[in-house]
Amino acid sequence: MRKVLRVISAIISLCFMTFLLLCTYSPLQPASAVPASPAEQTEPNSSPEPRQEISLPFVTPKVTLTAGSFPEDTQELTAQLFPGETALLAQFTQLKRADLSGSQNVDEIAAWAAANPQIEVRYTVPMPNGESVSSETTALDLSWVTPETVEQTIHQLKLLTDGYGPVALLYIISEELRGVLNVIVGLFRFFHHG
Repeated sequence: MRKVLRVISAIISLCFMTFLLLCTYSPLQPASAVPASPAEQTEPNSSPEPRQEISLPFVTPKVTLTAGSFPEDTQELTAQLFPGETALLAQFTQLKRADLSGSQNVDEIAAWAAANPQIEVRYTVPMPNGESVSSETTALDLSWVTPETVEQTIHQLKLLTDGYGPVALLYIISEELRGVLNVIVGLFRFFHHG
């Protein structure tokens, strides 16, 4: 009789532990995340919507991004974010540094970094020539800029400047483009800030 009780007790314990593990590591999607009709379904190339996890009192809550799940008390985060995930950074209660290099939503990240100056944020900005420039860049060679790429280059440079980070850019460009770029940048700043 004791053996039977021990076996039953062991089975119940295993079932309980399995239940806890499944609840902790099996993300659940809220009902609002399930599309109501085929017209509301996302495109095949879009990133999946972040999932929520069940939180138990003795388990550190996690923030789930496409890149993985991270404890909400993370102080240093290294992850690539996808569009829409920047808002989830607010769930990290102890965040001090975030390396978001390679993320696809640079506009969102630059705005979030400006709104959260207490957090040291590093990210990369893709330039029209295919090069990625870090938000920590202090010098930049723009000799590759052509009249066709000036507008897009200015937009990307804006993500590195305008108070989004401690960046002082040195424009090292060919003589004929130096004047064109200086005039365009001056006009852009005048109309953007004026």
